[in-house]
Amino acid sequence: TREGEIELAKRIERGQKSVRKALSRSALIIREVLGLREEIERGQTSIRDVLLAADLMIADEALAQQQTEFLTAIEELEKDYRKAQQSRQKLQVISRQMKPKQHRSLRFGLARGLVRISRSIREIQFSGLLLRRLAACLRRAVDEF
Repeated sequence: TREGEIELAKRIERGQKSVRKALSRSALIIREVLGLREEIERGQTSIRDVLLAADLMIADEALAQQQTEFLTAIEELEKDYRKAQQSRQKLQVISRQMKPKQHRSLRFGLARGLVRISRSIREIQFSGLLLRRLAACLRRAVDEF
């Protein structure tokens, strides 16, 4: 029935959203996404393979614009990631007992930074192929662990 199809589509979308959320929160996946920038700049990977394209026959100018927007988003992501890493290092240095307020504020700042990174990654419309590649990378890491 029509209602059954709608319910099934909603379940699929919820599942895809939860997969994207789980992937975007993984440090390994964050580093992989940051590595995509180098691959694209060196020409190893095409932007068509990375981003979800509404139309395969997209013009070269639009493709170049998508690539520029993607690289800009990755640069912002890199800045946020560096800030989070700095916060993580400061957090390891500061004693929880000696300076509890400073420790707490750094911990909360780190958490906010990680949420910002996760949301930034989820805003990027990655292709299904790349999402499967990232999920496989995470599975391999878990299996090795």
